[in-house]
Amino acid sequence: MDDNVHNTYAKELVPMAVGYSAALLNNFFRGRIEITLPPKGVYAQTENREQGFTRVTLLAKNTTPDEEEMTNGSIELVVRYKKTLNNQDPFQPYPVPTEDSFSYIVAPLLDPNINSIPRSQPIELVFDLSQNPLPVNITDLSFQVVYKGVLGQEEGAVAVGFKDVSEPTPIDIYNDMDRVCLNGSWYAAGSPEAIAQVDLDHDGIAEPGEGDVYPHDLKDLYIRFSSAASPQNASSTEYNLHIPLLVAGDYFIRRVFVLSDYEFSYGFISQVLKRDVDPFTHASYGPTIYPYKGLKNQTEPGTPERCAALNVPYPCNIRYYPDEFNLLRGQQLWEWVVFPNLSYPPGSSCPLE
Repeated sequence: MDDNVHNTYAKELVPMAVGYSAALLNNFFRGRIEITLPPKGVYAQTENREQGFTRVTLLAKNTTPDEEEMTNGSIELVVRYKKTLNNQDPFQPYPVPTEDSFSYIVAPLLDPNINSIPRSQPIELVFDLSQNPLPVNITDLSFQVVYKGVLGQEEGAVAVGFKDVSEPTPIDIYNDMDRVCLNGSWYAAGSPEAIAQVDLDHDGIAEPGEGDVYPHDLKDLYIRFSSAASPQNASSTEYNLHIPLLVAGDYFIRRVFVLSDYEFSYGFISQVLKRDVDPFTHASYGPTIYPYKGLKNQTEPGTPERCAALNVPYPCNIRYYPDEFNLLRGQQLWEWVVFPNLSYPPGSSCPLE
């Protein structure tokens, strides 16, 4: 196969192959690349919903059989996705309509001097999407790293790595400490009615030994993302997101979006502030780590078992959409990152509102 034919194959097959699984990609291209999360736990993050994602970071490793090395070539990222119809908000508990055809972004490396992908350990690659940012209102997202160059003894070879990543995932947080659950009912935190529920000595103050029913603000909330396999604590020096102040009753919803795996880790630490009338001593919230779900909003081929469970013949396509939103006080949260006051007596519960 001469260079012109090879280049034509690469030009035509690379975009086509994005739609196939990693196993099928091996039939298109001899070289193989493994894609995994970078140390920061997300492939991309944006705090500007209108602008979208301008940079993608990932780890890439040469996994081609027969010890063949990728020593000198070009490296690009192909991003495939579908736009929602009329730019509709995809963060809904039902399937939002999308455009019929896929959109593509071909992004260069931020560092043009990188021209190899090693076998011994993954290399961190940063791709520049600033000229063509990835929108937030999308579905059916996948990445493909394409290496074209020397592979072993072959010149002009093509190696491909495929990764089905999460769709844009909101980081939603609610400081619910402007209210407190007392004896199965909600009370405004710090109110005379709330204090009366725990005021054993009837002095008009909730004190240590009684229930802490006061509102609490969160100061310096540090959030760190990491892989599900290697969760990492957040700190004031190791974090992805810093919220200087989140007052009681306030929420941080649809302000930050990330691209990650469908399962990753979410760690946080924060100071708890007290109001002037609050006589309690407060420790920090955390450091604590929880599992977090990347949002899945796409159509993909179903397994025989999955098709049968849906009572449709195999092969079938299945549309996944984010039906796991949580409603709290009129706000729709992805995942359940809520900072509540402790209920009183311990173990009592109140209906979610």
